[in-house]
Amino acid sequence: MKINLELLKNWGACSDGESYFSEKFPNGADYAAVITQCDLDDKEDYHQWLFCNAFAHLDAKELGEITQGETAQISGYAQKGLELLTLLQQEIKDTNTISKDAESRLAASGVRSRLAASGDWSRLAASGDWSRLAASGAESRLAASGAESRLAASGDWSQLAASGVRSQLAASGDWSRLAASGVRSQLAASGAESRLAASGVRSQLAASGVRSQLAASGAESRLAASGDWSRLAASGDWSRLAASGENSIIASAGLDSNFIIGKGGCAAIPYKDENGKVRFAIAYEGENIKADTWYEVNTKGKFVEVEA
Repeated sequence: MKINLELLKNWGACSDGESYFSEKFPNGADYAAVITQCDLDDKEDYHQWLFCNAFAHLDAKELGEITQGETAQISGYAQKGLELLTLLQQEIKDTNTISKDAESRLAASGVRSRLAASGDWSRLAASGDWSRLAASGAESRLAASGAESRLAASGDWSQLAASGVRSQLAASGDWSRLAASGVRSQLAASGAESRLAASGVRSQLAASGVRSQLAASGAESRLAASGDWSRLAASGDWSRLAASGENSIIASAGLDSNFIIGKGGCAAIPYKDENGKVRFAIAYEGENIKADTWYEVNTKGKFVEVEA
């Protein structure tokens, strides 16, 4: 995905951020290049802002590119020997734990810790706030309970879990598992058959691989999947569900939700009728709704087009 100054202005970037971007990338740049430069310049707040706005404004297909950018960056540093000092500046009380051996185990309880492993079957765990965990090996396990943690894995069969508020999880390998229980968590997966689950309010989940499964129980959650045969489920009210891939299925148990489906898709959306009784409306692409169009359900059980 290409980032340019006009896009940043539309997203409400601050004047300092605009100046920084114009100086570093006068002609714009890909998302991965921008976040890499932000980290090299110790602009963690800029990286976080860009990542959050990408989730808030982009569709599932574009979010897949964002996910690949996040995890490709981690994988690239792992291949270079996990030279984290080129990514992050040392801070007082920081703990940087690096391992390239297979079957390694890494654990840190200090605040603002960094953990990275490129070996297969690694285990990473951090309970301190503002921790960052990265693993590029297959079958890695990552867990963080501190607030505002960031987890990224590019290996297949990775498993990521975070319970802190505003956690960010990204996985590019196939069959990855991502789970977050904190409020306003963000989960992104680009591999096929990934599974994402979030229980916190206003969580954001995105998957671009085929046959992905996304579930959110918190209110005001956002779920987006661009891969074919994906499954999306939300139980919180005021959720937004987007399944742009073919033959995808959406199921919502929350009221006042908006949704969009692709070719061959279907959706089950609850609503309250004119008497206040909760009912379900079933949507079938090509029969009672159009593909690639946002809808909500009115009190008569009819699907009404809405703005994205």
